Amino acid sequence: DFMFYGGLYRNVSLIRKGEVAITHPFIDTTPAEGGIFVTYGKVSERSAEVNVNVSVENDSKRGKNIVVVNRLLDGDKVVAECRNNQKVAGKERATIKSKMVVENPRLWSHLSPALYTLCTSVEVGGKVVDSECQKIGIRAIEIKDNELYVNGKKVFLRGVNRHQCHPYIGYALSD
Repeated sequence: DFMFYGGLYRNVSLIRKGEVAITHPFIDTTPAEGGIFVTYGKVSERSAEVNVNVSVENDSKRGKNIVVVNRLLDGDKVVAECRNNQKVAGKERATIKSKMVVENPRLWSHLSPALYTLCTSVEVGGKVVDSECQKIGIRAIEIKDNELYVNGKKVFLRGVNRHQCHPYIGYALSD
């Protein structure tokens, strides 16, 4: 009941990076460590731990002292920030781990999809050489007795299945 097509059918981007850069999560072969990987420790309405692992690659021949800066923004307001220094040998990669605590976080849920912006930058010699920003939602997810809980509250999910094959167009979804 469907057909396979070839070629590009979605937006494509070419990203050029320098010698020291954040790795790409789809190209990096280390499980749960490519690019910027965010997890949450203790989460409550009073405070939340945001753990950020940033995978940085040094493609130069010499070791570099790098600084990874993570800033968590709620709109224009910085609600948490951390800086980590580390030396990365030439032709090597390292994962720089950070923990930020957010006081009185706006928790994400399906009823209240509160999002923060996590901006990560990599500095070498005081200059930003790479940076990425992404939207994140602070939440605690747990499965107990085959039931889903988000932020300690039981959530019922209803599943859907969407095919994206269209006659004369092929695989396509609107932006």
